[in-house]
Amino acid sequence: MSSFSHQPRASDTSDRLVALGLVQLKAGQFIAATKYFNGAVQLDSQDPRALFYLGVALNRIGQHGAALESFQRMWALKVTNRQLGLEAGWAAIAQGRTALAISLLEPFVKENPENAKAREFLGRAYIGDGRLDDAERELKRASELDAALKPTVLYYL
Repeated sequence: MSSFSHQPRASDTSDRLVALGLVQLKAGQFIAATKYFNGAVQLDSQDPRALFYLGVALNRIGQHGAALESFQRMWALKVTNRQLGLEAGWAAIAQGRTALAISLLEPFVKENPENAKAREFLGRAYIGDGRLDDAERELKRASELDAALKPTVLYYL
């Protein structure tokens, strides 16, 4: 997926479990992926890749609170990933933490203006913050960028 900044060296066993988890994640086997990533975190709680991908997999199965906890543990290690704003923003929205979601998604959208899903999430966060004009702008742009998002965008508009 994406590269990490300031990544500490993980154990070989943790690396192997993360690699196996990534295979499951890419295959859409999100529950199986969480088991591998959880195993890697249990072996090496300082492995930011395991923490990040655990959060990604947890987002995919709707366990957004646990995903956000995993991302927070990653932040504590002072490690980032290019997709962290999107993933953590999604988890924050689902937890009703709109201010956090906005603080994560605004810089992500600025760096990735063509990312339709990020714009949709940002629009949803703006709704939660009462910024309806901003929400409408982001949601409409998301729909322009990705027609598959139109049903969701129309729901929120």
